[in-house]
Amino acid sequence: MSYARVSLIILILVLCWPKPVIAAITIGNVSNSGEKTATPFSWSHNSNGDFLIVGVNVRDFSDTISSVTYAGTSMTELREDGGADAFRARTAIYYLVNPASGANTVEVTLSGAPEDASAGAISMSGVDQTTPVDVAGGAGTTGTSEAASQAITPVTDGAWTMAAMTLSIDRTTTIGAAQTERWAIGYVTANGRGLGSTSDAAISPPASKTMNWTWTTSTNWAISVAAVRPSAAATPQRTLLGVGQ
Repeated sequence: MSYARVSLIILILVLCWPKPVIAAITIGNVSNSGEKTATPFSWSHNSNGDFLIVGVNVRDFSDTISSVTYAGTSMTELREDGGADAFRARTAIYYLVNPASGANTVEVTLSGAPEDASAGAISMSGVDQTTPVDVAGGAGTTGTSEAASQAITPVTDGAWTMAAMTLSIDRTTTIGAAQTERWAIGYVTANGRGLGSTSDAAISPPASKTMNWTWTTSTNWAISVAAVRPSAAATPQRTLLGVGQ
């Protein structure tokens, strides 16, 4: 077989080699707890996806997030940010693959009764059930400012990002570009504000994504961000006929 013919066969194989089909993530039902000042606190979420992600907002000097459950099943803690360094502002993200469908209770337990707290839940479909989280990040300010942001860079094509953000003093906030705000709860009891958002589309091709809010009059804040990985369908099988015959 000639060198040219071998080169042609290699080129055909490279061009025709089957690639995984990436499923598109879709956003389902979204719910939130409203303002809460006790622990545990709960609300009902109607799950309609194969993945559930919960963002927790706490306005308190010392109380941490102990656990989150859905329909009695423990959710996995991804990260917790802020706390004492952020002067009362704390955030966390928890998730669960293949959650029970329909209306069930989300319950958040803190280490003590908070000055104020809230949380939100987001159902998603088309999420990788083995490795659902692509990358995550977070921050808590040690001073005050008029903006909160966290950039992460997904590795997987088609990922969606989600963020939870807490302010220690309530402010009128403006969400950043290419994001959809999913909840915004101003705290009446002790001041503060809890927010949650997602990107407004899949990130394709993979690139740095900044989740952020701005406001006027400085205050402390904390933010947690996650990128959710789409599932990959089985690689289609292809047969090359006539090559080298």
